[in-house]
Amino acid sequence: MNDPDMGFETDASQDPKIETDTSEIGGRFGDLQSLPDELLTQLGSYSPSKDDRNILNALSDDLNDAGTIDEILVALYRAENKVHERKTLATRITRMVKKGSLTRVKRGIYAVIK
Repeated sequence: MNDPDMGFETDASQDPKIETDTSEIGGRFGDLQSLPDELLTQLGSYSPSKDDRNILNALSDDLNDAGTIDEILVALYRAENKVHERKTLATRITRMVKKGSLTRVKRGIYAVIK
């Protein structure tokens, strides 16, 4: 361990006096849905794809902000006239939950974060 009295630098993460919770840093954006695409593409940690926006729109416009994967599949089909693969959609939704644009209400039900 470095000794500050000896002129060595100390690592702030090892300093017992510094108690900073860094667990939320980088994920405190809140609702990104209302931000313009120009800004969203500039964010390094979150750049929603067209598919992400379509899922958010399906939930917001057709499902009162919450729905099951089956309901989202139907809403996406009605909006795009395109059949999405369930596994691909489930993986995308899981990623969106991790990114903070959706939340898991309970098993199999997802909602837009307001």
